[in-house]
Amino acid sequence: MIKTFSKRPVCLLALCLAAVIILPYSAFAVERSPELDAALSMLEEGNPFITAYNEQTGADISARFPDGCPYFFGGKDVSLIGKSRKAWESSTYYKEGEWYPAGLDCVGFTRWVFAESGRSEHPSISALVGERGAACRIDMTEGQPALILFELLKVGDLLAIRHASGGYHIMMYIGTLRDFGFSQEEVGAKLRNKLDYPLMIHCSSNRDYTDRYLIWNRANAPWANTTDGGVMVSVFGCSEDDCDGILQNLDKTSMPYIDFKGYHLTVYNPDEGAVCRWIRWK
Repeated sequence: MIKTFSKRPVCLLALCLAAVIILPYSAFAVERSPELDAALSMLEEGNPFITAYNEQTGADISARFPDGCPYFFGGKDVSLIGKSRKAWESSTYYKEGEWYPAGLDCVGFTRWVFAESGRSEHPSISALVGERGAACRIDMTEGQPALILFELLKVGDLLAIRHASGGYHIMMYIGTLRDFGFSQEEVGAKLRNKLDYPLMIHCSSNRDYTDRYLIWNRANAPWANTTDGGVMVSVFGCSEDDCDGILQNLDKTSMPYIDFKGYHLTVYNPDEGAVCRWIRWK
């Protein structure tokens, strides 16, 4: 005698099988958040991460500034972006008293993102790297391989860095290529095995911004210098051997990149001797 299943058990079995198939993929879908809404809006028009975020979440985020938010040494006032301003401090590239497109610096950017998303202002980078940051340090083994950091990090987590040279930098974790819905087939050979490497958004030196704002200056402030960078997405922990080229920045730094859908996806690795701390701020 052949036994048959009733319709109800068969339906339940089908649902269970569907759940088994769907859950692993949905676990890697980026979720809409105030932090991502704010941070991604500071990228330039046509940026593939804005497009992917909107497709994944149903959001309708657009670039606040066609050329993206430029880097401005000591910059922290979003209301000035789109204008040119005199630098009030000098650095490697920026000269006090000279004109530049107004923008944000690295900590100005992350603090603005936190303010936009209703979070409390995080301390200075030096405080996060130092004793004050110990209380909110993410519990992870030193030297954790980049490939498994996605299991430990949450969108909005920070990476505070003190360079061996004494300078500071800060970045915000936004997810992975897989989270943004990219597959092995579409990312290309050099990123195929890096779908789960951390993606960081930050405001820093980037030659692409330098070239974009040379054009912007001609139309808006021909007396001004160009910027030395702006808000970008970088993949964290990749080998530079996998890169397609190097952006040579005006401040004499260089950033390796991988060509990703026509976008220079820069590669970030802390310099030797740098002190890094992963932070989960309230």
